[in-house]
Amino acid sequence: MQKQESTKHHQRAIIRFFRHFSFQLFSISAFPS
Repeated sequence: MQKQESTKHHQRAIIRFFRHFSFQLFSISAFPS
């Protein structure tokens, strides 16, 4: 039970990081300098 909860938290962290990364990538591609 404890391990499953840990994995869930880990996935949330990955998704959070991925969303942030994709947002940065979108900003760069949307507004080329």
